[in-house]
Amino acid sequence: MNEARPPNTSSESEKKKESVAVAITVGVAAFLWFFVLSFLFFHFLLKKKAEKIQRRRHIITIFTFSLELETTSMAVKFRLRSRSQNIDQDN
Repeated sequence: MNEARPPNTSSESEKKKESVAVAITVGVAAFLWFFVLSFLFFHFLLKKKAEKIQRRRHIITIFTFSLELETTSMAVKFRLRSRSQNIDQDN
């Protein structure tokens, strides 16, 4: 009545252990892929944001520089005008 099992077959508990090990391996691999893909996504997203911010900084710098030039030129014109008025008043 007791049938002898062939030595190559696994018992039910060993099959469960193997299936649990496979499930854990697949879960860990899926988590790692998710982590890597989300890292790449956010890396490129933040890189694009940084480039956009850098472009805005360049535009602001150029605008500020042009305002400084305009202010300087206005100050020079005002000084020249003041000098010419002072010279006219002296004469």
